[in-house]
Amino acid sequence: MATLTSDYQYLGRSGKLGSTYYLLVYGKTTPNTTTGIHRVYVQVKFASTQAGTTFYSFANTIKATVNGSNAFSVSKKPSSAWANTGKITVGGTTYGASVTIGTGYVDIDATDGAAKTVTIKAEYTHGSASQSYTPSANETDS
Repeated sequence: MATLTSDYQYLGRSGKLGSTYYLLVYGKTTPNTTTGIHRVYVQVKFASTQAGTTFYSFANTIKATVNGSNAFSVSKKPSSAWANTGKITVGGTTYGASVTIGTGYVDIDATDGAAKTVTIKAEYTHGSASQSYTPSANETDS
C-alpha cells in the first residue's frame, strides 16, 4: 500500500497484455486542509518492454475508478500519434515505449481529519478480451 503524495507515483502494473504490453497505474492526491476534501488523481499508461513499439493496434476502452467512483473513461482509436512516446523505468522494469491513456480524479471527503484508504482500479477492454487490475504489487510476466 502506497501513501499518496502531491506528485504522481507509480502504483503497479497489469499482467502482460499481448506479447510485451502492460497497463501502468499512477496516483497522487491534493488535499485541501481548509475543506477536508482530498482530490485523488489516477493516471493510466500503456507501456511496452520493447523499444520502437507502436500502440496503434490497441483500439480500446480504459476506465479508472477511485473507491468505485468513476475517475475517467476513455475510448481510444488506433493512431500513429501513439508511436513510441518515450522510454521510462518504473518498478524495476524499463519500458522502451509508453503513452498516457487517461487522467482523472475523484474527490474524497476527509472532513473528519482521519487518513483515508482508497482503492484505485483500472480496467482495460480490447475487443472481446478484457483485463481488470487493482494495483497492489507488480503482476508477473506470465
